[in-house]
Amino acid sequence: TPLLSTSLLLPLLLLILSIQDPTEACRCAPANPQQQICSSDIVICATIWSKEVIIDSVSSLKIIQYEIKHIKIFKGFEKAKDVQYVFTPLTSRYCGVKLKVNKKKKNQYLLSG
Repeated sequence: TPLLSTSLLLPLLLLILSIQDPTEACRCAPANPQQQICSSDIVICATIWSKEVIIDSVSSLKIIQYEIKHIKIFKGFEKAKDVQYVFTPLTSRYCGVKLKVNKKKKNQYLLSG
């Protein structure tokens, strides 16, 4: 009977829902700033000059491409010279961050990677 099949589907649906992760929050655990800097190859103080939303060719997700201007390089001098852009997912769901575009040196960010 239809009532019996519905009553069997409900426990099955609840079982499936309990197996999946119920949250879609960011899974990036905040790191200790000192540990993060010590474990990074590059550490730069920079301002954000421009912002553009693009599609990542690997994941097909929307990401933000920020153009940066170096203020000071603290670590990774040879590698950091080539860094013109930094990328972050568009949404906080994928641990994306929002940075303010400001061509003046008012908003300075310490970037590591």
